[in-house]
Amino acid sequence: MIKFLFFVVIITGLMTACMAPGTSVELPDSAYQTAQQNTLNRNHVPVTEGEPLPEDLTERKVVPDKEKEIIAGIKEEALYGRMKDVGTALGSTFQEIVETYGEQEGIGNQECWTYSYGHPAIDAIFYYDHDSCSGAHEPNRLQQGTVLNKISVTPELFNIQMNGKDVKEALGEPDEEYWSESYGGYYFIYDLDTYRLEFIADENSADKEVYQIDLRSLD
Repeated sequence: MIKFLFFVVIITGLMTACMAPGTSVELPDSAYQTAQQNTLNRNHVPVTEGEPLPEDLTERKVVPDKEKEIIAGIKEEALYGRMKDVGTALGSTFQEIVETYGEQEGIGNQECWTYSYGHPAIDAIFYYDHDSCSGAHEPNRLQQGTVLNKISVTPELFNIQMNGKDVKEALGEPDEEYWSESYGGYYFIYDLDTYRLEFIADENSADKEVYQIDLRSLD
């Protein structure tokens, strides 16, 4: 028996010596797991058999949630009176809007609140400090210096879809939340000092799918 074992040791040593430099030996699963465990032990990382490796020892990458990241970015811009991906801020003039985005397709009013729409370089509707129902202003006509006080866009501007749950997870609970019987839509409202950010959703959809985002000035 002793001679046989000695013979096995000699043969194994010769095989190892004859292997080309850089040649690896494929270990059976049980041997691989033991080697993996020993490596973790050397790094003082406690691992229980069957548990996944700690994140810092794997190459697993966390994919960011695009919708929530963009929603958070919308609020960050809104704090400064800007709608994300719209270059002009609240307080700009009608002339600046036309110079930046091109001549509008038309001018209308929503319950007397005058807006311009169909600017070729941006998919947004711009509302102004102009009352089309007031005798002091000519209906649906804007002067060059008329001030912008609301911007309205859809989620398609950001190439995403979002719902009420997405909004709350990204921004926390809104300051106001209600269904508007007068205007239609389900509102998630965030007050930002002198500005108000509104996410308007379809009240009939199960997930409260957002179809419009408004940023308005409270001054």
